[in-house]
Amino acid sequence: MLTAEVLINLPSPRFNQAFSYSVPEHLSAQIEFGQRVLVEFNRRLLEAYVIDINEHISGEVKPLLEILDDEPVFDARLYQLALWMADYYLSSVPQVLNTIIPGSMDKKGPVEVMARFTAEDLPEVIHREPQVEELLQELIAQGGLKLPDALKLAGYEELMALAQQGLIGMVQKYTAYRPGKDGYVYELAELKEGLEEQMQKRAPRQAQAVKYLRENGPTDQVTLEGIIPAASLKTLLKKDYIKLVRKKPEITPGTLNLTPEQNHALQEISIAGQQGSFQEILLYGVTGSGKTEIYLQAAEEMIARGRKVLVLVPEIALTSHLVDIFAARIARLAVIHSAILSSERYQQFKAIKKGEIDLVLGTRSAVFAPLSGMGLIIIDEEQENSYKNEETPRYHAREVARQRGIMEGALLVLGTATPAIETFYQAVSGQMGMLVLENRPGQAQLPEIIIDDRRGEPRKDSRFSLSPLLRGKLTEKIASGEQSIILINRRGYSPVTICRQCGTIFSCPSCSVALNYHQDRRKELCHYCGFEKEISRCCGKCGSKYVQQFGYGTQKVEEEIKNLFPRAQVARLDMDVSQKRGQRQDILDRMKNKSIDILIGTQMVAKGFDFPHVSLVGIIDIDNMLSIPDYRAAERCFQLIVQAAGRAGRALLPGEVVIQTFNGDHEVIKYAARQDYFNFYKHEISSRRILEYPPFKEIMRIVISSSREDQADRETGILKELIEEIIDATETDLDILGPAPAPYYKIKDRYRYQLLLKADDFWLLNSIGRQILARRNEFNARLELDINPVSII
Repeated sequence: MLTAEVLINLPSPRFNQAFSYSVPEHLSAQIEFGQRVLVEFNRRLLEAYVIDINEHISGEVKPLLEILDDEPVFDARLYQLALWMADYYLSSVPQVLNTIIPGSMDKKGPVEVMARFTAEDLPEVIHREPQVEELLQELIAQGGLKLPDALKLAGYEELMALAQQGLIGMVQKYTAYRPGKDGYVYELAELKEGLEEQMQKRAPRQAQAVKYLRENGPTDQVTLEGIIPAASLKTLLKKDYIKLVRKKPEITPGTLNLTPEQNHALQEISIAGQQGSFQEILLYGVTGSGKTEIYLQAAEEMIARGRKVLVLVPEIALTSHLVDIFAARIARLAVIHSAILSSERYQQFKAIKKGEIDLVLGTRSAVFAPLSGMGLIIIDEEQENSYKNEETPRYHAREVARQRGIMEGALLVLGTATPAIETFYQAVSGQMGMLVLENRPGQAQLPEIIIDDRRGEPRKDSRFSLSPLLRGKLTEKIASGEQSIILINRRGYSPVTICRQCGTIFSCPSCSVALNYHQDRRKELCHYCGFEKEISRCCGKCGSKYVQQFGYGTQKVEEEIKNLFPRAQVARLDMDVSQKRGQRQDILDRMKNKSIDILIGTQMVAKGFDFPHVSLVGIIDIDNMLSIPDYRAAERCFQLIVQAAGRAGRALLPGEVVIQTFNGDHEVIKYAARQDYFNFYKHEISSRRILEYPPFKEIMRIVISSSREDQADRETGILKELIEEIIDATETDLDILGPAPAPYYKIKDRYRYQLLLKADDFWLLNSIGRQILARRNEFNARLELDINPVSII
């Protein structure tokens, strides 16, 4: 008899331990590593992951009850990755496996009723429950029943009573999605001579399908199924007279000539990729320097060697932008991101697993694609915060990709115009290679950047979100038929509503943040918990009607521009718009087709897009980023300005950038205006060294939250005492900042306090975190631990 070692799918670290279950004979031929199964644990029916199968059994163990998957949902390599992630990110292995397994594999089938007793026990059970004898006999005879069939033999209350006694269980197996029809074609197989004539006599509809394919070639699945009955096509497929295959994309051979800089970078990447061992390279190139073409040619070369490629991008919008570019050059391509239908993601997962895909392109979760034989991993815009998962396990895709590269012996290329400070520090200190692209290809030049300081501006102009200079530039661009992008990194209409009488700021009742007015919905919204209310006409505190909205977001800027330029084609791209299915892609297509004159948006318009007719970028209200209480605030501000500026002048048209600011002499603004990353880095790394932040220290942020303010405060003090006990016992050097209220003090009706721990050694913080989690039941508040967080607010 076989024994399966399983991990119970519960989040506690205690379930990192495997439990043994015997495999019943009728399941022994189906059981595989990486499947989900149903087991009884502490008198509960729970799901578990199979992580080992042994031939021999020692002692008595419970049998597993059911196999829930037709095939494994993870392989041995992804399981090893899960073990590393659980250790590194202070998580449990089941939590990591839940993250690794794509959501498209979680579709449940119909409810089934199964017996939790054996055939030997049947007489005794019937004696106890004679009123449902027929049901009990059928459960043993059939090995289980669909719920509707079980309800024909017993009432619902009777089933519930049997379940409470532990005599039956309800289970839902995982099931596959039906294959989507988009992207598939029917094509004709080789037929014996004379077969078509025979079919015309015996099966005329089948003969019609064969004739259609012979005359028209491969035909879209939807088209042919609209002409020929499904039964006829099914018969032809069964007889192997026709095939249903993925549509082969039209591939355009790469014809772009590389500049000497690009060619040198590609050669170095090629040499590193041939080593067959893990290496890491930072590809640091100014915006528009042709990094994408290097990615493509490096990928083509790696695929020609028989190895797979993974490309990660930070935004869904950027994924769709790059799909067209990559799909034109690489035939066996799969795309993974959350906006794709679950059925399509399921088909992509199956194709990747079967080895039918050479290159996977996707957002953060694509780092878990079941590619085997990876030779190259590319992370575009490696500095982006969206690569960090903000829920347990709090992984960073860059770190996970690095670990996959180590496991696979693959080359990791990090591409960006504005590297993360930690990444650039590793590069200049020799911990990874670095390749530099200082120029744009051809005649394209970096844009001219103007700092438009609005201090001292006439009052008549200050009421506009656009300065006179930017309004004038937009007028020129519209007249010349060129495109413009306006960046305002705040969605909604107005971020703050204030009572002019008593000074009250209208805030969310569940969060310590101001309500943001959205004019399209005529409501005030909280961007943290989703609370919404009708627009305020008077102050809830003093009753005054002197209520005014201050500040501006994308909606207000859009309204102002449409009023200023009524004949211009204006569009907005932010989270509110992009949530509408197909809207984001439509806007991007219209930008490519030059159907939009001015595009207004949040930071999603600043990353990676290549619109050759954009010659002006306006950056509005960037100063607010510099006042965020986070040690990465200056870095993020610099990166956003430079990335946004990089959208201008990417082809033959010269580019201009206007940075509107009230801090024109701020060092970060001046470095960004010169696009001087190296001197910004020297300025920033000096501050990090003095303040002892990464890369000079490892940090762990602990957030303690409770629905009661006094409890959150008290529990934070107790936690600090526990940490000090751990430090005293190990005699280690550790700095503790706090306890203190978190910058966002209240979110979703929970009061938040935080501690910040600094140490030289990552594994010291990891060890302290594990000791805290081992005793988390001693606390009456929620604990969130994050090592090297991307934000401390």
